[in-house]
Amino acid sequence: MALAALLGAAGVAAGAHAAHGLAGVERARDLVRLASQYALLHAPAVILAALLADRLRSAWAGRFVWLAGLALLVGALLFCGSLLALAFDGPGSLAPLGGSLLLLGWLLLALGGLGGLLAPASE
Repeated sequence: MALAALLGAAGVAAGAHAAHGLAGVERARDLVRLASQYALLHAPAVILAALLADRLRSAWAGRFVWLAGLALLVGALLFCGSLLALAFDGPGSLAPLGGSLLLLGWLLLALGGLGGLLAPASE
């Protein structure tokens, strides 16, 4: 959960930098703004996964949710980091991997949620 909170803080900082520090550089500003939005969007999802992982009735559903949180966190770091690197003329080659991990994280979260709903209470 602490890492998710740091992701959210980084999103706010990136958004502030995009708004105030990159006024004359449109492409960089747009990339930093997008990184900020993705960080802020995924931080609550990582927190949700952390809170739900041990509360689901099914052990396997909890594992799916835990893996979802990990995939969302690593995906957000890779994706947002790549966008920030691109904004400052660095390599952004990890953005597709980060985006794929974000998608995987959402799918794992859905599987874990379904498993938690469908699992018998005695499991």
